[in-house]
Amino acid sequence: SLFLWNFAAVGAASFFLPSPALLKQGSLVAVGCVSAYWLACLPEWSCWALLLFSAAADALQACHSCGPLQWIASEASRRGVIS
Repeated sequence: SLFLWNFAAVGAASFFLPSPALLKQGSLVAVGCVSAYWLACLPEWSCWALLLFSAAADALQACHSCGPLQWIASEASRRGVIS
């Protein structure tokens, strides 16, 4: 339990504070491996459900008029970055 809290704290701090790139990459790889193991232990239908849900959420955020992609485009247009 203490190891997991320490790993989470160092991983989170490596993204928000100046740290070596190897530490950031290592924490991302470790989180990816733990996530892959966790997803492999789930039943097959739940993995497909998570995949479909994430694809639908991504499409909704990209296509909706109040989504983050629309906000970024309007903010860039307001700043004059794009015309």
